[in-house]
Amino acid sequence: MFWARCGLVFIVINLPGFLNSVNTTYKREADYTLDDSFWNDETPAGEVERLLRMYQQNEELVRNIGAHFYQIIYPVQLRHHEKMGISTREAGIPRFPQKGTYGDGSYSSGRSRSRTGKHFHRTSLLIKAFNHKFRLDLELNTQLLAPNLLQKDYLADGAQQVSKQEIEHCYYHGTVKDYPGASAAFHTCNGVSGVIHLGNETFVIHPFYGGDMSQKHPHVIFEARTKASKGCANSGSLEWGSKSRRQKHVMGLTDIITNRYKRDVREVAKYIETAIFIDKAMFDKRNGSTRAEVVHDIIQVANIADLYFRTLNTRVSVVYIETWQGGNQILIDKNTDISRVLLNFNDYKTRNRFQISHDTAQLLTVKKGKDLHYITGESFSGGESGIAVPDTMCSQKSVGISVDLNSYEPHLLAGTMAHMIGHNIGMSHDDGRTECRCHDWHGCIMAQSIVGLENVQPYKFSECSKSDYIGAFKDGKDVCLLNKPNELEVRRLCGNRVIDEGEQCDCGTIEECQNLDPCCDPITCKLTREAECASGPCCKNCRLQPRGSICREAANECDLPEVCTGDVGHCPLDVYKKNGHICADGEGVCFNGICPALNLQCEQIWGYGGVAADKQCFEQFNSKGSINGHCGTEASGHFVKCEPENVRCGLLQCQEGSKQPAIDGIDTQYSRTIISIKGKEYECNIKIYQHQTLLPEN
Repeated sequence: MFWARCGLVFIVINLPGFLNSVNTTYKREADYTLDDSFWNDETPAGEVERLLRMYQQNEELVRNIGAHFYQIIYPVQLRHHEKMGISTREAGIPRFPQKGTYGDGSYSSGRSRSRTGKHFHRTSLLIKAFNHKFRLDLELNTQLLAPNLLQKDYLADGAQQVSKQEIEHCYYHGTVKDYPGASAAFHTCNGVSGVIHLGNETFVIHPFYGGDMSQKHPHVIFEARTKASKGCANSGSLEWGSKSRRQKHVMGLTDIITNRYKRDVREVAKYIETAIFIDKAMFDKRNGSTRAEVVHDIIQVANIADLYFRTLNTRVSVVYIETWQGGNQILIDKNTDISRVLLNFNDYKTRNRFQISHDTAQLLTVKKGKDLHYITGESFSGGESGIAVPDTMCSQKSVGISVDLNSYEPHLLAGTMAHMIGHNIGMSHDDGRTECRCHDWHGCIMAQSIVGLENVQPYKFSECSKSDYIGAFKDGKDVCLLNKPNELEVRRLCGNRVIDEGEQCDCGTIEECQNLDPCCDPITCKLTREAECASGPCCKNCRLQPRGSICREAANECDLPEVCTGDVGHCPLDVYKKNGHICADGEGVCFNGICPALNLQCEQIWGYGGVAADKQCFEQFNSKGSINGHCGTEASGHFVKCEPENVRCGLLQCQEGSKQPAIDGIDTQYSRTIISIKGKEYECNIKIYQHQTLLPEN
């Protein structure tokens, strides 16, 4: 036999009804105690041998595992407390695609169906292997694929194919119950495939090609310890002076950069919008694989790299994928110096205008030996497996190259790509920096060797890397990481002293904010951690005023004072007394917060001494419906007569005061009329506007 012993894997789906229930009598599937009946020790007779005979891919899988100690396992999915097949798709369980149709959306089984169906948002995996018994709680990595992800493929005849075809999203992140610090990244499109990082151990799981996605679908699990010689070319002259500049920055932070800002930068979510370029060698290595297969493999690499960056509250989001299966678009040769290839790639990226904005671009390649078979550890002429332009994130020069050392150990390429993106961000190597501290004895991601001690692949960032990252933000770099993929780049306007969409405050630069608004974080344009508010009558020294505090006095007897709610810094909207409330000692009624008493209005128009005319003026003119008195106009322009009870609500009739309106205008006219009724004279003065203004109805 070619395996040591057998193990089992269970997939447990947490149903939303169980997760969201407030009734504690319900249990999630993963909380049930699994008795011996769930651990099916049966092994399908001859299934592994059959798949090895039928599919060359399985022979390559076993051969590339090499000297690794591995086991054959049979995943089982548990739903409704019952065992079933391993598909995590919400609807339907399509058969595993046969050779030539893997990942293309069609199946040679004759059951053609869409492969862009949704997968369960949360699952749990129970894994029993190598004297370990794990429960992994997985969650769909919804941030991995940008909604507008664009794909471009260069074909053999030089043609280009561009599409926004949806990619089946089956990529998960997870933690391991009872193992603090352990993490996992899986994809389940065609079986259970992924990595588990557990202290100084890394386990890799792959499905056998051609299985039926049932309980009889065999998988292989092995402990990965790479013996490949890896190394980063960003050393010596290739550091471009980044290391010395960054160290100086970390050791000499100015007084302006306070610990408060450090903490805020770490807490705000950041997103690395990543464009991935896949060269022809990646297709040659996977001889016979379709483009969809290769793309799925590379997305899993990005999924693992994203797992590493999550510890920095940073997400890797794939926004663009370009494949060169028809031929490389730049010169890439194993005899070429890797720095020259980096320059070629940067030139290519600069020459081409891409429809999707991105923060960094990463070229992935692999070196092949005779007969296109993979040679572990072979890289460029200098032996390096990666290089990147440092301190360039958010610029056109933010590029990197990573060499795939073993396609069956995707965490190796993911670690290299994370290392190169780290250089783009502004991270230097950990080597030779006495202030560095790595929590793992085997090393951290930014070690120059990339591979850790005793061939254990690092998967965490050191304290030096974290300080470099924070320092880049203080220097005004990396700010493009503050906007989500597909989100309008409103946060890039942070610092313009205008509160743009998505901002809580904007006080300008770091120096300006210290004097103008200590409540506002100048890097994120969000409130600082200590602040409850930034500005407004209900905000004082970054603290909310008590509920009931007056923030706006009443403007007049028809207005009402406004008080703070205790929840926000601004004052509530202006409110006033109900229309019709008596005011001005009975001479008027409130209307929309003012007291339009006739005497007060006449004094405003005709100056000191102006008062309302006698009722005879209102009755004489406003009842006629003319320019000298009316209750408004019709659409035709004709004046409306006032009803007898509404004559005092029509055109304002005044007396006394100045001989002409105290406030005149270009479009105003006025009339002073004396009428005699029963031998008594009455003064009737009006001000005529181009658009007549009426009194509210009493």
